[in-house]
Amino acid sequence: MGKERSPRNEKRKPTKRGTVHGEKAPSLKSKLNEKERIWVIKLQEELRKAADLKEFTEWDIACHAIVAKDQPHKAVHRLRRLQKFRQAYNVPQHPTVYEAIQTMHDFCHAYSNFVQAVGQDVIGRWVLSFQLKSLANVEQQPEMSVENQFTALYFLMGALQPDLDAVRKGTIWIGDLQDVSRQSLPLSTLNGARALCKDAYPI
Repeated sequence: MGKERSPRNEKRKPTKRGTVHGEKAPSLKSKLNEKERIWVIKLQEELRKAADLKEFTEWDIACHAIVAKDQPHKAVHRLRRLQKFRQAYNVPQHPTVYEAIQTMHDFCHAYSNFVQAVGQDVIGRWVLSFQLKSLANVEQQPEMSVENQFTALYFLMGALQPDLDAVRKGTIWIGDLQDVSRQSLPLSTLNGARALCKDAYPI
């Protein structure tokens, strides 16, 4: 048998969210309602004043504008925290679909009990139930670094908000905190979870 081609062996160009290799991504403007377009314009104006915030995509700006609504200063604050989170955990800015899926697969293999269930509620919001103590299970001895752990969780959050409608509705994460304490979880895990869920991601 010949050598199987793997996406890992192929040289791929990074793609921005919402793009497919060889295809042009549709403009987000056509998917925003009139009020959201105003929010995006206000946020873009604020970002022009922020010299340290230059790496955000059209998708990032739209998501944070929708979440912050008519509060562009709040959106800028959260984008700055998001940039800090990405830099701290070496999150790829424009990962390929394969890279994101592989990272999430490795995480779920290392922490097989973390995701308990995924589904949608009656109004169509994605809901994920997780067991936090699985991250503190020393018997598993996973080979993932803290950076890879939170990169995977970042991609998982993104997978639950694949379009603007999902961003508008928001997502729900239900955590089982049984047998979890500050002593049982590494400080790095607590800090990373706080940075991702509370400060950075538009949920």
